[in-house]
Amino acid sequence: MTPLTDSPVDRATVAVSFDLGGGVANLSVLGTDDRWRSVDVDGLTFSQTTEDRSLGLNRESLSPDGTMVAPGQPDGVVVIDLTTAERSAYPVDGLGELWHGRETSWTTDGTGVLIARNYAAFPSTSGWAYQPRLRVDLATGDVIELDYDPGHAAQLSDETVVADLWREDSGHRPVAISPDGSRTALDDGLDEVRRMLGAPSDFTGEGQRWAIRREAMIDPDPIGGGSGFMAFDGDEPLAMLPVNGVENHGGGGRIVGWLDGSTLLFSMPDVDESETLARTVARNVETGDLWKGPSILTNCRVSITRE
Repeated sequence: MTPLTDSPVDRATVAVSFDLGGGVANLSVLGTDDRWRSVDVDGLTFSQTTEDRSLGLNRESLSPDGTMVAPGQPDGVVVIDLTTAERSAYPVDGLGELWHGRETSWTTDGTGVLIARNYAAFPSTSGWAYQPRLRVDLATGDVIELDYDPGHAAQLSDETVVADLWREDSGHRPVAISPDGSRTALDDGLDEVRRMLGAPSDFTGEGQRWAIRREAMIDPDPIGGGSGFMAFDGDEPLAMLPVNGVENHGGGGRIVGWLDGSTLLFSMPDVDESETLARTVARNVETGDLWKGPSILTNCRVSITRE
């Protein structure tokens, strides 16, 4: 495989990382010329263990335009320019314990990197809160605290944010946050949203569409609805796909992202295969067409951007 330093890309469409254990991984990107390049990750830490959560590549670590990738690190964020192979470090103070999370994503305009927690948790009346929920400005290095958790939110093309403002004392509260900071509750009249948010969930957005993944932690599920994926267009439900046996470990039941404006890509455990394998699945939220791809190793982390 060609090193990125020898042949930078104009734009990457996919980034893939295989966890090799011990905080070590490789990282490769696919350019628009359909050629893979290996990225130098010397000195970077990659891990998806319980103790070192979400270090390295995450599903939204690739920038919206495919020119940069931002692996989360113990002390902040590193941004790799895929068009030059140059690396920039953005240290962040006060990140807390590693298990609080370092999952990275990007602002829609590509000017900032968001750092999320592993839990959709906000301060409660008892006063505890998990850090981080932060935005790192790449131009200045300034760090801004957000009033929502980017790991449990989707950014839409008009800069609206759909977020689950979970609190210990009040539970899940799905809202739409406009660019001016005003909020609109989404649970009124959207019963399926409340049901889908009855347990930890993933969010992802594409244009004005967004999707969530819900996991039923207890069998039988006391809330109803079970595990699965649901997609919306603004505040209108588009599609729901129930998934049996999806759990939050073993690499299954994770949203990977949108292949285009109508196709959602995710993974789920393949019950007919080894528990160490997950199957790649694509769902057209308009037609309902479902495509199941090959099984992949669960220590493979994928980040995609649209062609």
